[in-house]
Amino acid sequence: MQMVIQQNLDRELPLEELARESYFSEYHFHRIFRAVVGEPLMEYIRRLRLERAASHLKHTRNSITHIAFDAGYQTHEAFTRAFKAAFGCSPSSFRSSNGATVLYRSDSDNKELHSDEGDIAVQTIGGGEYAVTTHFGPYDKLGETYHRLFGQWLLQSDRELRSEPCIEFYLNDPESTEPEDLLTDICVPLQPK
Repeated sequence: MQMVIQQNLDRELPLEELARESYFSEYHFHRIFRAVVGEPLMEYIRRLRLERAASHLKHTRNSITHIAFDAGYQTHEAFTRAFKAAFGCSPSSFRSSNGATVLYRSDSDNKELHSDEGDIAVQTIGGGEYAVTTHFGPYDKLGETYHRLFGQWLLQSDRELRSEPCIEFYLNDPESTEPEDLLTDICVPLQPK
């Protein structure tokens, strides 16, 4: 589901559409999304748009106003406030800095994501016990495996989720592997027994 969101950042992403894509009700989708990703859906989308805007500030000559509109903000001022809250500096200061580390500040749970002017972020993942399953097939079908994991296994087990993101391990190269042969380990954080 995260890939679907990342590929559609330029348009509105209604909760009901995302829930339908993942085979969950809106209520369960929102709850599960937060448990899996570690932040609410709208904050996740906002963060991705701001991270993309930061990348555009560094790697394009587009005006800050143009980048603000691309990120979904109606005004330059609203974008500047959100950007400064997320990264600790104004968009123009960020653009003029050389190779500075990006610090994203999450409002919901104070987690920090670090990135060096790109789309890759580093996040510290806590230890503990995980439920692990392997998804066989294309990435756009990952939602079906999550659905079985949360909708069947978790409901039938006596376990509860920890409020941390799930982890996905992509076990083979999608460039040289047919989609039906892709393997992905999905690891779901569990509360201690």
